[in-house]
Amino acid sequence: MKTQEELLLSAKKKLKNGYPEGELINDLLQEGYSNEQIQKAIYDLPATEADPTTRNRTPPVHHPLWFVFTSALGIVGLAFVSVSIFINRTIGYMLLAIGLTGLLVRFILPLINKEKKKQ
Repeated sequence: MKTQEELLLSAKKKLKNGYPEGELINDLLQEGYSNEQIQKAIYDLPATEADPTTRNRTPPVHHPLWFVFTSALGIVGLAFVSVSIFINRTIGYMLLAIGLTGLLVRFILPLINKEKKKQ
């Protein structure tokens, strides 16, 4: 087995030459590397200015559970605010704020981060 540094260089070279990431992962698993070693080698490749094809790739992070939860709270909050049966609308405003915060985090912050990376 290769050292972590040799594994990193080998993975970098293969990905640069267009080797499919999924096949590389399967090959490394068959060679006996742990999933953690493979993830470090593939996603923690050092980005260099001299070689624009290499970049620090991280797996996409999606948290649909919290997004669904905050959206549901926002909908419930909107119902509390808009229906006149509920006397205490403060709870509705708080739930609505939580729902809007979830939407902000899910959709607007990635756009802001993308703009910062361009600069």
